[in-house]
Amino acid sequence: MSSPNFVLCDTEDCFLSAISLLRLSSAFIVDCEALNLGTRGGTLSLISVRPISPQSSHSYLVDVVALSSSESLQPLFDLLTNPKILKVFFDGRRDWCVFYYTYNIRVQNVLDLQLVDLSSRFMRREGKDKQKKRLLRLFSYKQIRQNEIIFKSVHVLSGLAATLREHSPSCTPISPKKTLTHDKWMCRPLPAEYLHYAAQDVEYMHDLYERFIQAGYIHQNSSLDLKILAQSNHYISLWSDTIPEPGDIYRSNPLLPLEILQPNRIDSSSSVSSFVCQGCFRALSRHSFHPDPQSHSSIDIFCCVCSAVILWQETKLIRERSKAKRTQEKAQQKAVKKAWRQVQEKKQRNVTDEEARQQQARRLDNREKARREAGEKARRQVEAQKKIWQEAEERARQEAEERARQEAEKKARQEAEKKARQEAEEKARREAEEKARREAEENARRKAAHEKKARQRARREAKARKKARKALKRAEAEEKHRPRSDTGKVMPAPMITASGSDRPTDQLSVAGPAILSPPPPSSVASSPPSPPHGPRSSRLSTIDRAMLNRRILSDPQTTLTPSASASSRLTISDGGNGRSPNQGGIASDLWYSEYLPYDRGYTYYPYPNTSYYGDPSSWGH
Repeated sequence: MSSPNFVLCDTEDCFLSAISLLRLSSAFIVDCEALNLGTRGGTLSLISVRPISPQSSHSYLVDVVALSSSESLQPLFDLLTNPKILKVFFDGRRDWCVFYYTYNIRVQNVLDLQLVDLSSRFMRREGKDKQKKRLLRLFSYKQIRQNEIIFKSVHVLSGLAATLREHSPSCTPISPKKTLTHDKWMCRPLPAEYLHYAAQDVEYMHDLYERFIQAGYIHQNSSLDLKILAQSNHYISLWSDTIPEPGDIYRSNPLLPLEILQPNRIDSSSSVSSFVCQGCFRALSRHSFHPDPQSHSSIDIFCCVCSAVILWQETKLIRERSKAKRTQEKAQQKAVKKAWRQVQEKKQRNVTDEEARQQQARRLDNREKARREAGEKARRQVEAQKKIWQEAEERARQEAEERARQEAEKKARQEAEKKARQEAEEKARREAEEKARREAEENARRKAAHEKKARQRARREAKARKKARKALKRAEAEEKHRPRSDTGKVMPAPMITASGSDRPTDQLSVAGPAILSPPPPSSVASSPPSPPHGPRSSRLSTIDRAMLNRRILSDPQTTLTPSASASSRLTISDGGNGRSPNQGGIASDLWYSEYLPYDRGYTYYPYPNTSYYGDPSSWGH
């Protein structure tokens, strides 16, 4: 490939001129060069851009160190965040981290050519043999055969030069990366080889983009293109949770992270649970983990890719040891051959001088001694390196055991807390049930006692009413047989009296004539009624008294019992309700001996000072 054409934008005017050309483009290629690109402590040096739609014959290298102010770079940042312009990267994860963690901008509408290369493998129906061949560049055949479950979902990423050679065999890119020192990216002025390297990268990416379009791996405005765009945006922003640390093998490795090309199985609305890998610390679905070899019922703490990274480190260590051993053996063989040649040369010269022979012997001894010393030194170096590797392996094993122990302690602590919480809930439930049972028993006991008292009271009241009805019936029977006067006048009304202290108090007798005629109207109009305790108080008729008795006895709350004294009265009680006759009950001692003439109405005097007027039929109970 010919020397690249580029423009170094290290001034404001040159930078703004390049920005004006980029604004007319609907797509451009972006590549960054920096010291420790995309890791903590890294510093951005150059931003290489190249318009591809419409195409341009020049690449623009923006000198970030010269234009150190973020306000000066803001026009370029506006283009990077513009969702209408397509930005093409090749493995843009570290480039995205530089823009996000240094300048707080999120690059949008991204196409990653590395993902297009991986997608093309599926489009070309690449078989398992080809995939295994790629894996053998990093792993041993034994590791792949023993860990088929892990390597089933592991894909090896290809670099820019390898991808270009695979898709364009006629193109042989020259990669000067091995001869460059990344520490010089911050030097100013930059050496010419560094500028050529930065410009060549974007030209290679442009050629690869054109190859993918010709092969049909990229289709403009198609569903496949939209799918790869969504995957690319997810892929480059994979480290948005935290910036990668230098030397982090779980993020800096040549393997494709899981759940990038395939649809993400974890969704906020789904019920599929996620698990956090202890290597890359990504939340992945259960399908991204392989079963734990020690416990088949659980999964490993590392995802399939991180487990493969651990195997890759082991293979890398073994290959470095083999390389060091081969180097040592080659040096020893070279020394032996050199000594043998020298001996042969001496033999050919037919040296007969003893001193020369002794000198040669001494030289050979010295050389042998030097060889042994060199071999011993190399052996010590190998042993020291081996010790370092063993210590590293032991440290890694201890860290893994410590992580496993912490996980086990955490799980045991959670189970203990759960068990204690369940026991507390069970105890509270039993206490609540015991309290409810005691309350129910107490309520039942009170209810039974109340019902028992009510039944006893009802029996007593029914017995008293029964006795009162019997007394009333005897009184009515005696009333029917009372004599009347010959003149037609009603005899004085009978009194309900107690028969005396020598008779039982529950036996009542009725005395006096049955009917009395009412007084003449003139006497009613001339004299007002006297109180019951006055000298001229009249008496109730037998009929009115019988009506009063029926009213009283028909009330279920009324109890009629004879008075214990010898006076002419009965004690009538309404069960303690304190009701008056007009209110449905009588609660006092009744005197039946007082009445007024019939045309003036009756006056009823309960004891001691309460009066009710009117017809007894209107008194109520």
